[in-house]
Amino acid sequence: MSKLLNKVNSILDKKDITNKNTRETYIGNFKRIFELLNQPKTFVPFKDFEKVDKLLKENIKSIPTLKQTYTTIGFILDNVVGYKKVSKQYKDTATNLTKDYNLTMKKNEMTDRQQNKLINYSALKNKFKNITIEKTDRRYVLMYLYVIPELSPRGVEYLDSLVFYDNEEVDDNENYFIIKGKNVSFVMNNYKTKKYFGKIIYDYSKKDSKIILDYLKNNDNPKVVFPISRQALHKMMNKHLGLSTQFIRTIKNNNYIKSKKFKNMDLEEQKKEMIQLFQHNLDIALDDYKKDGLK
Repeated sequence: MSKLLNKVNSILDKKDITNKNTRETYIGNFKRIFELLNQPKTFVPFKDFEKVDKLLKENIKSIPTLKQTYTTIGFILDNVVGYKKVSKQYKDTATNLTKDYNLTMKKNEMTDRQQNKLINYSALKNKFKNITIEKTDRRYVLMYLYVIPELSPRGVEYLDSLVFYDNEEVDDNENYFIIKGKNVSFVMNNYKTKKYFGKIIYDYSKKDSKIILDYLKNNDNPKVVFPISRQALHKMMNKHLGLSTQFIRTIKNNNYIKSKKFKNMDLEEQKKEMIQLFQHNLDIALDDYKKDGLK
């Protein structure tokens, strides 16, 4: 498997894929695929599209994960000599899965898997309160930031984020916390849809800011706030909360758009909030979530 992973890494280098989280996604997807295919030493098994298609759909039940897996295979094979034709089958399948998933989201429906995990925000906070980890522990603070503040990033943007203080020059190619006295904000520059929405800033309450500041006082690395991998994050979330970061965000967002605070905003204010909530087309977001209490 290492030989194939070296080939995958060389393709990512050739295509100038430098973002750490993106590379981890590609490598993580291929490791999962290799295991399902019994550790092949070459790309040859991928030519049997029907066999791989059946195997993936039997073993991966999450539609977003399945879509991402087909996209990964299609992207890599597209850069392997002799695999252009079969790579198109994988990419076309990913496109069809995306269309089906978007239709489901457009109807504001949840999958059976999501319905089984659905809890309200109060129950989510109770899950967090029952965590027996020190409040200055990295794991506690990271989960706190996903669960407690009203608005938070959609996925792994906290990972490997930096910290800057008010008098320092910031790096606007990175995600970072900015400290201004006792106030803390999180600035998002490095995320998938930045070209549409630009820089996003999350301002924390005094209570949330104190949690972050207390953690930073005891942080081993004074510059990198959460130096862990996305795999470690997902394992941690599932172990302590039984939920993914994206599903936690879904629970929080559904709660937020039904709140009096959100309902009392004018349309332009709601649109601005939608950037922080969903980070996708604002008018579509408003249309999709009207059933959940929008004006």
